[in-house]
Amino acid sequence: MRLPYGTGGGGSGEPVTEAAGATDATRHHLVADADLWRRNRIWLLYPALLLVGFAVLGLAARHTLDPSLLVLAAILAFAGGAVYWRKATRYVSMGPESLLLRAGRRRGAIGFDQLRLTRTQTLGSVYDAPSRRAQLPATLRRYAERPVVVVRVDEGGAGLADAARVLGRRVVLDRDLILLVEGAAALEAQLAPAIPRRPPAPSARAGRSARPSRRRAS
Repeated sequence: MRLPYGTGGGGSGEPVTEAAGATDATRHHLVADADLWRRNRIWLLYPALLLVGFAVLGLAARHTLDPSLLVLAAILAFAGGAVYWRKATRYVSMGPESLLLRAGRRRGAIGFDQLRLTRTQTLGSVYDAPSRRAQLPATLRRYAERPVVVVRVDEGGAGLADAARVLGRRVVLDRDLILLVEGAAALEAQLAPAIPRRPPAPSARAGRSARPSRRRAS
């Protein structure tokens, strides 16, 4: 499926593409948005249905319709729809050649060639160092025990800037992308084999051993 907004490959200017047949089963929604929907759907949608039911009963019994009930029902339904839309349109998914990011109408991608490594750990452990504790957003502290996908991104590329533009600055920590998403372990399992393997950098000792030895003339 071709997405009309955003850029691919961390700002290359190409349209972002999502794998064909992508559904909620392959999209990893942001935990905070999914949790907001689960906590509020009952209090928004069910009262809206009850108000519509009361309006219908009033119409049947007294042959009059109370418009205030329908207005309140519409407000609650609109609020519920907005919360659901936020949850449904903020996610991370795997593309053919890049990690795809979406938040509403903002879309972006980080090419697999810009990624170095990935791992899964709890959100609290990411910010466990004293220098990082103050950087954990207060709204996310309740998820300290939830697993996150930590992705190391090339420092010279535009991947981190693209992620901050789409998902917000709180997903970026130094050179790492912190993804607090549903199904973190599954995303890490999909992402790890997609990251190209790079040959290890030669060590200083290996460089010295490769030099020809010089013998002094006796």
